[in-house]
Amino acid sequence: MQRTGHRGKMLSSITKSTDQIRRTIERQRGLESYRSKIERGGEPDPSEITYEGLLREYTFDMHGHSISLDSGFFVEYAIGTSVNPTTTETDHFLAISLAPQGWKASLERPPLNMVFVLEASEQMKRLLAPGSSQTLFDFSKNTLLRILTQLREEDSFALVVFDHEVRVLIELERVGSSETLKEAMAEVKCQGGSDMTTALSVASSLLPPITKNEEHRIVILTCQKEIPNLEDFGFLANRISEKKKYLTILGMGILFENSFSQKISQIR
Repeated sequence: MQRTGHRGKMLSSITKSTDQIRRTIERQRGLESYRSKIERGGEPDPSEITYEGLLREYTFDMHGHSISLDSGFFVEYAIGTSVNPTTTETDHFLAISLAPQGWKASLERPPLNMVFVLEASEQMKRLLAPGSSQTLFDFSKNTLLRILTQLREEDSFALVVFDHEVRVLIELERVGSSETLKEAMAEVKCQGGSDMTTALSVASSLLPPITKNEEHRIVILTCQKEIPNLEDFGFLANRISEKKKYLTILGMGILFENSFSQKISQIR
């Protein structure tokens, strides 16, 4: 990082400003002793070198920008300010990075089709923790809403709810307002048992055939430590995996039994 000096005195004061930063850190972390030992031909203590002085004394307010160059490179620069802990004046900083064009695009994922599978059995009425006013079902609904905020406009989602029966509350649709999901979950009442295998089958049927420009994922939210008919569930999960559809199982307020975790980990 290069420091540009006070109030727009950019290049002319870089060296002077850098020296001021170094001296401030040296006073805070004893680096003057380190340097003086070297000058006297002594052996300094390596523990005297640290970044803690900089991290503790400077809080950076950064504003990023980017420029695309004809040469095939992508330049990003950030202009920052920080109050000098010694002079109390505002210091200005400039950080520049250079990368090949297209590197950010390589990190982008394709559009995502996600099916939420929410358990609504009688057990989901249990409190999240002793003394809590929140049930496992309340926690699950809040978790879904938080996941939804991470999806993009080009993504799609669906909602399947299951107890001893399975119901599709939202067919696969583009991500929009979270109100659709809130309204659908508000009508759900927790009751009965838990048929997760059938719920997984229904969720998979909602996903269209996979293309190279899309990703498919099923997310199950459950409070079950063990899955009834685990062999059938595992067989179905493997079939789904072969179709390049990903499966995630989230335990709501529970820790899965070791035997269950081991069996699930064997699913391809």
